[in-house]
Amino acid sequence: MKLVGAALIFAASLMPASADERPPEVARAVAGAELRGSAMVDFLRFPLYEAQLWTPKQQRVDQADSFALSLTYKRGFKARSLAKGSVSEIARIEGRPKSDFADLEAMLRDCFVDVTEDDRITGVSASPDTATFFVNGAQSCTVSYAKLRDRFFGIWLGSDTRDPDVTARLRGEL
Repeated sequence: MKLVGAALIFAASLMPASADERPPEVARAVAGAELRGSAMVDFLRFPLYEAQLWTPKQQRVDQADSFALSLTYKRGFKARSLAKGSVSEIARIEGRPKSDFADLEAMLRDCFVDVTEDDRITGVSASPDTATFFVNGAQSCTVSYAKLRDRFFGIWLGSDTRDPDVTARLRGEL
């Protein structure tokens, strides 16, 4: 019987955490964080990452307050591609050339890492101009840049996102 019990405990430890279990960095950085919404982001039916938005308890999304956005990757990406893609989206949303954000791209490239399946990058927005990033729970960097909250997190949460359905799911509106 002891062997069966040990096997059950081992099997349970291999099971993924529930979808609404707060990542440790979220629990530390956002007081009373609760899962507001989540969405799978894919391209041509190939899953790219799962996004989860965490906000303070009982609070709707308010870009004036702290929140966290976690992306758990379903495939590998180079840090350079993550930074370049982020800046491309910011430039698209603002209707400006990517070259206007070259300094931000360099900061993000230094901050991000190459990711593989199941790696998680979490961005915590603490002020309008500052975000702290974590990779698999460990702090990677803090980036300060004008209107960073609106620009970077606006890729997923703004009014001109590529996928309004994903935005609505993250905001808990669907």
